[in-house]
Parts: sequence; C-alpha cells; structure tokens
Amino acid sequence: MWLLVVQEMILGLLFSKDRALQLEACLSSFARHVTDADSVRMVILYAASSLPHKNHERLFQAFHRVREQVPEIQLVLIGARDKGVETLTRAIKEQGLEQFTILLGWIPFKDVPSIYRASEAFVFPTLHEGFGLPIIEAMSCGVPVVCSRIEPLLEVAGDAVLFVDPFSPEEIATAIIKVVTDAPTRERMIGKGLARSNQFTWEATAKRTLAFLTTIATEKKG
Repeated sequence: MWLLVVQEMILGLLFSKDRALQLEACLSSFARHVTDADSVRMVILYAASSLPHKNHERLFQAFHRVREQVPEIQLVLIGARDKGVETLTRAIKEQGLEQFTILLGWIPFKDVPSIYRASEAFVFPTLHEGFGLPIIEAMSCGVPVVCSRIEPLLEVAGDAVLFVDPFSPEEIATAIIKVVTDAPTRERMIGKGLARSNQFTWEATAKRTLAFLTTIATEKKG
C-alpha cells in the first residue's frame, strides 16, 4: 500500500511544472505531525516498529556521533510502537537525545511520502528483515539510503545505497555524515535510488513473474 502511494507522489514531483510548490506541500504535511516544526532544519528518518531487532539503540549511539559533526540534524522515527517502546525511549534519554529525536509513531498512509520527502536521508539499520520495503519507498521519493549490510537488503538495494555493519554505531554514523554533507555522493545516490526503485513497480514485478511462469511451462513441455 505504501509503495503505491509513494509511486503516485514521486511521479507528480518528477513531472510537475511546479515542483517547488509540491515540495512545499510535502514539508507542510510533515509539519502537521511535528509540534515545533519551525525549529526543524535537517532530519534523517527511520521507519520501523519498536521491536528489538530494529536496532534503535545502536542507531541512537550513531546519531549521537553524527550530531557532533552536524549539530543541526534531528532524527525522526515513524512506525507502530510495539513491545520495546519503553526501552526505545529510555535509550534516547541515555544518549541525551530527547531534544533532537521526534517520535511520530504511526502515520496515515497518505502522509508517509511527505515524511520521506522532507528527510535529508533515510536510515535502516535493522538486524534482520523479510524484504525491506521501506528502503524502496525512500529511494522512490528521491531520498538517499543508509542501510544494513544484510540479506535481503543487499539484493534489494543493489549499488544504490550505502551499506553499513548494523552492529557498528561508528560505521552507521560515518555513512550518515557522508550522505548529508557530501553533495556529489548524495546526488549520485538519489539518481541510483530512483533507477533502482523503478525495478520494483507492479508492472515490472508482473513482467518478471510472467517470464518465470513461461520458463517453467516451457521446461515442462520439453
């Protein structure tokens, strides 16, 4: 569902004659969910539940390091708050990040693309994952991605993201800093991400499925 909404919005952003107004609308949508939106200058986004394998604690450790070099940056967390939310909020306090972390919780589907578009980067340091749809959503929105060097993310993302060791806060921090401060790297990742995400449209998936079924049918006949 999210991917369909993202694709619809990114097409509008890419081909609209007045892209600036649409980007402003994205920021306005983001602002509806943030109490003090005017104070937000730069954000990185993580979309995930609060379950332990989502690896928030190491992300907070990394974010603490990022702020030492990029003090204006803030971290936005969206996603259902499940078991482990108390641990999550405690870890934020332990790193002294209460003033720099925005917990938005669950967001209506229609606003999700706006949250992505308002972000400087998307980080996905999960310890294990079934597929990794959020990284495709982020790439579809033209947002550079930092994610775990694990399967299936290696296969899904290809060379369009910066991969990191999810057990290393230092490596996560270094990648985030590179994405938000190195303009050539950022632009290159955005271009590769958009191209990569186009491989995961429903049309592309249908074509690959048809090709696979055709191959199976041909083999059976042979």
